[in-house]
Amino acid sequence: MSLRLGILGGSFDPPHIGHLRLAIEVRENLSLDTLLLVPSGNHPLKSAATAAEHRLAMTTLAVQGVPGLAVSDREAVREGLSFTVETLQQLGRSHEGAELFFLMGSDLVSELHLWKSWQRLTELARLVILTRPGFPLEWSATPGGAFLQEHLGKGRVLLQPVTLLDIRSRQIRATLAKGASIRFLVPEAVEHYIHTHRLYRDANDQ
Repeated sequence: MSLRLGILGGSFDPPHIGHLRLAIEVRENLSLDTLLLVPSGNHPLKSAATAAEHRLAMTTLAVQGVPGLAVSDREAVREGLSFTVETLQQLGRSHEGAELFFLMGSDLVSELHLWKSWQRLTELARLVILTRPGFPLEWSATPGGAFLQEHLGKGRVLLQPVTLLDIRSRQIRATLAKGASIRFLVPEAVEHYIHTHRLYRDANDQ
């Protein structure tokens, strides 16, 4: 049987318990062999508050000891802008024969048409749309949504309900800027790294 490889991209600025819980649920529900967390490098649509090297280090610490989760530095070390289509192409070449599953939050459906070569994504991987009960998808609102709805019936797009913990990296950064505790919001190793490197002390880094 071919390797079933999940990919979860994000800024992970910082990575928190919500990221890990989501990753564990999806890996188990889709019977993935490995789920890769891929910290972004130079994202074309969203800038990170913290350097890629720190976000990569924190994400690596976050998954230590968690079965089935791993980290890829593919985007964090890439020069220039990082595009999902290129990441999937590279992962497909480096994991020949693997079946790729690209995870994306339902909130990203509305901006999918802004991504580079977005129509090619379903050729490179199954797209797993992470949904939250009570928040229906507005498929027809954008070209990307209509495209995903069309491929839903072809098995190239999957809907995956997940337990979304109300934890946000932005809120964690704001909490740290105030000098308050983030205990139990991030893994202990990540909290130690943040304090050791004095990250997120500036209220502007939010």
